[in-house]
Amino acid sequence: MVAGLAALVYSQKPLFTPAQIREAIRAGAETTGSSANSQGAGRINVFRTLRYAVKGTLAGFEGDQKPIAFPNPFKPSEIGTVAFSIPPSLQGSRIGIKIYTLDGVFVREVNGLSWNGKNTEGSAVASGTYIFVVTTSAGTGRGRLSVLR
Repeated sequence: MVAGLAALVYSQKPLFTPAQIREAIRAGAETTGSSANSQGAGRINVFRTLRYAVKGTLAGFEGDQKPIAFPNPFKPSEIGTVAFSIPPSLQGSRIGIKIYTLDGVFVREVNGLSWNGKNTEGSAVASGTYIFVVTTSAGTGRGRLSVLR
């Protein structure tokens, strides 16, 4: 996974040295709550790493303040799943993500940090804006996601 991420960084920044690629990967890593001796730099995060590589900073990164979904807008016909990123303040155990329409109608609860754009019956959801609610042992956060069919 790390080698693949290094290749993605290199594809965006072909003049980066190996040391600069390593720095971007470390800067984009998320802590797992363990000590630096047992976790190294942390769990890799492709979105954060590429943002750091391209912009040179994570300052002002919305995903550090609230849950985000990417890509957003999500086009299921082009990309099979949308991924959710949880800010450090919400990272904890028992992660649950529920998707709702803007009117508050429940669409689906997802397992893990991705969604395929389908409702609980397995049918594709309509184009529109959806609200997702992330709940962990550390608290609750909300975000919006646009689906384009």
